[in-house]
Amino acid sequence: MLMDDPEPQDLDGTLKKLQMRYERAEWDEWEDEDDNEYKGEDYEEVEVEESKESTSLESSQESVPDFGVVQVEKRKQSILRRKAEKKSDAFRKLIAASINYPGCGMKNETASIETIITPDDEESDIQTSGSSSTSKNYSFPDTEISDSQLKLLNLFNVYPIPDDPGNVRAFWALYNPVPTYTNDGIKRFADTMKALNIRPISCMNDLLRSDAINLRYYGLDPRAVKAICESIYNNTSVQSLDLKDNWLTLDACEHLKNLLLETEILESMNLSGCKIGSEGVKNLLPGITENWSLVELDLSNCALGDEGMNILAPVIKDNQLLQTLNLADNQLGSECAQALQAMLTHNTKLLHLNLSWNGFFTKEASIALFKGLVENKTLLSINLSWNAFNKETLPSLSTFLQQNQTLQILNLSGNRFDEQAGTIIAKSLAKNIGLQKLYLGDNPVKQTGGSALIHVLIPEQSPESTLQYVNLENLWVNKDVLPDLEKIERERPWLRVELGGIFSNYKVVGPDEGMIYFKRALYEGIKPKKKKQRREFGHFILSLEDKLNTRGEFTYFDLSDRIFLYC
Repeated sequence: MLMDDPEPQDLDGTLKKLQMRYERAEWDEWEDEDDNEYKGEDYEEVEVEESKESTSLESSQESVPDFGVVQVEKRKQSILRRKAEKKSDAFRKLIAASINYPGCGMKNETASIETIITPDDEESDIQTSGSSSTSKNYSFPDTEISDSQLKLLNLFNVYPIPDDPGNVRAFWALYNPVPTYTNDGIKRFADTMKALNIRPISCMNDLLRSDAINLRYYGLDPRAVKAICESIYNNTSVQSLDLKDNWLTLDACEHLKNLLLETEILESMNLSGCKIGSEGVKNLLPGITENWSLVELDLSNCALGDEGMNILAPVIKDNQLLQTLNLADNQLGSECAQALQAMLTHNTKLLHLNLSWNGFFTKEASIALFKGLVENKTLLSINLSWNAFNKETLPSLSTFLQQNQTLQILNLSGNRFDEQAGTIIAKSLAKNIGLQKLYLGDNPVKQTGGSALIHVLIPEQSPESTLQYVNLENLWVNKDVLPDLEKIERERPWLRVELGGIFSNYKVVGPDEGMIYFKRALYEGIKPKKKKQRREFGHFILSLEDKLNTRGEFTYFDLSDRIFLYC
């Protein structure tokens, strides 16, 4: 009888049960065997031979009596051995037919040891055995097989798993399959742009392979920012993203925030002129806070206002990675001065700050700003140009120039400093030992202030000064500063001073009298209308005798030999 198909995990238990049942019935199988099993050609031959031998034994008393018994025993052993082999073969075929499990294979007697029975071979063996013994009903207890005749095979060797047997397409019949992308992000960018129904950017393939994505002034669709950001998530080459002057929406800022949260190598982001406003800054804050690779951020001309600066300043204050920050042209004023002061006081990583084209000209704003700069010990350069600083800013500025010794570059150009302001700034510069570059151009300091700024640069006035470059663009001074400039050039050759110009810096140079007389003589020689009377002045000089000639002799002479001249 055939057993039900066992589960894969019950195969070992089923085989053990079969073996135990076989061992219990091993000693009783010969008694319970049907007599029809022994009626074969071999058995009939044995009976005939036994009858002949018994007859021969009875007729001939001289032959050896035990010879027939030995032959019968050998025949019986041969029959039993063949029977056992047939039963073992039947057992193997029965297991192969009844246990439909792809990890179990039976050994074929005619095959080599490594030969594995395939399902086709098993089916053919079952059909053959069924046709030859259709009337027989095999059962597990009636068969004998040893443990060595069973062999569990490796599933991956018997039936190798194909790459895709068709399950993938069947599984994603209702849903689109999740695509896999490489680290360069090129395919991901193309798929995202296609899904958003936006015209793709042709240069992005090359940009994603480089270290910088430069799309400034591109007129970028804000929806395309999603595709750009997602393509950079796992990119291993892009370190800079420049989106200058591409107006961005709040959703675009959200995608930029996700980019800052995901990327680990992006070092620079330029959002200058993107007009994100204070709400856009709110969306960017989590990315700026948790990002550990961004060192340069440009938010100039983004319409942040005082509100946006009050939101951004606390984040920058606690950021210990950002080194360059550009906040130029954001309408910043006195309402965000306190937040700016706290940012400058507590931040210890910021190196370069741009606050140009803002409105810190009031007394309260300037006091807070320069107080924060005095307390800051890490800032190397700051741009305060075009902030309309005037005489109300001078006390705070003077204190800052005297006390801060770490700042190396200071830009104060384009403000409203007058002659008095120029003199006060010059006195403060004499005590500063940290500045290397100073920009004071486009300020109405006039001649007096300019002369004071140049005079303070000589070694006697500022012996500890480390200035290497002073920019006084569009500033004109009198030429009384020329001795100071010559002394600076002689004793401090590393210091370069750039001026707009020097008044009355010229020398009067008169005409050459000898050249005037010579040209007059040439004219008088060719003046006569008659050709014969014309003479060359050079010929006349050669015709003179080598002696001094009086004025009268030089004036009147024979026309045939000399020309008549009026000198």
